[in-house]
Amino acid sequence: MSREFDGQILAQVAELGLPRNDEFILTDSSALAEWGVIPFDEVGDIDGVTTQENIDYLRRKIGWKIIERTVGYKQDGRRVRVTAVGDEAKVFDIHPHGFSMYDHNRTGNGRIQPSDLIEFSTQDPATGLWVARIDYIDRTKRETGRAKDELRRLAIKEYLQRRL
Repeated sequence: MSREFDGQILAQVAELGLPRNDEFILTDSSALAEWGVIPFDEVGDIDGVTTQENIDYLRRKIGWKIIERTVGYKQDGRRVRVTAVGDEAKVFDIHPHGFSMYDHNRTGNGRIQPSDLIEFSTQDPATGLWVARIDYIDRTKRETGRAKDELRRLAIKEYLQRRL
């Protein structure tokens, strides 16, 4: 793997044999672990964003199912849910777009397409996969109403302070 990333999670994604690795972005705790912000044992599942071509491959060729996930809570307490695809073992949680509750609260639209998310990511030269940058992940964790996201934001802050 590359010198910038550890490669543990990137290797698992590469093993899927996606038709387009260059259209897959590792996000959330998976990306934080690859950057060294959190330990790998704190990653609950492998989160990513990818194009419809890759999602179709995961569904048709590998047999993954459509799942729903809560990505945050509106200010009135209602859940915000999105659809994704995932495997039966619940190792992977792959979305057709990224999502930011912070942006949703301000504009009514928190979605970000894979082609736009690449702008906020760094490509791993060994696999061709992309890893979302720390500043983007921090933004997506703002105002979600989820305690686990606040813990991730704290880990990001501590990591950045150690790097000064």
